[in-house]
Amino acid sequence: MNSASFPEHPDISRIMRWGYYECDREDPCPVCGAEAEWLYLSRDNEVLGCDHCVRMLENGMLPEAQPWGDDP
Repeated sequence: MNSASFPEHPDISRIMRWGYYECDREDPCPVCGAEAEWLYLSRDNEVLGCDHCVRMLENGMLPEAQPWGDDP
């Protein structure tokens, strides 16, 4: 049999052309369980959370003992 009788899988074609393939699956965050696009790590490579359960603040804007929960 020649190779022309077997079409190439689309993922193989995409990898050969662009160097990556599309993946619709995202792994859940180990902290909150949400499907996370980004995971945030500490300097020790421990997972701190994801884009759903970690808040970002400007430097010097630490709140005065606000509980974690809904955004103000």
